[in-house]
Amino acid sequence: EDAAVLAGGGAHLVGASLGAAAALCAALARPERVRSLVLLAPVVVPGVRLRAVLEAWALLASRLDAEELAQALLPWLFSSRWLDDPERRARAAGGFAAMTARVPHDTLRRMVRGLADWPGFGRASVASLRVPTLVVTAGEDVLTPEAGRLADWIEGARRVDVAESGHALTLEAPERVESAIRQHWERVRGERE
Repeated sequence: EDAAVLAGGGAHLVGASLGAAAALCAALARPERVRSLVLLAPVVVPGVRLRAVLEAWALLASRLDAEELAQALLPWLFSSRWLDDPERRARAAGGFAAMTARVPHDTLRRMVRGLADWPGFGRASVASLRVPTLVVTAGEDVLTPEAGRLADWIEGARRVDVAESGHALTLEAPERVESAIRQHWERVRGERE
């Protein structure tokens, strides 16, 4: 609710992965404060694979340096096509290492515990939402393969699938994601005028 309150007269909420789940929670809590919603590779339910990867991430973060951790996690985040390009893989590893170095190990452990207690979203929990929604899914996303369900469950939601991308679709296909978001916002603006 804190994020929705900060929105004041209304905001366009955008979230990726667990951030998409947070954006959806904000929209469900205070839909009158949300002008539109963009969910990028959203976590719908904390499935067994996602929980196992996050548990492994927390464990590895306490044992590996940031560069080694990044290398270990890349296969879960990127598509085969992306991983097959040594230059892109090295750039992604460097950026991911810089990010993971700033996340305390205890934060990851708390995230894993919190996710274990979260039931996720079901059709009934989102069916009442009447906020213009875009769900962007990734065809090679092994962490959130159920993400597209939200587009079916939220009335009027639009789905864009980035077929050749993994979970890190904003890094793999930034132009495609940006285009989808811009089209969504133009559609929302047109509906309000």
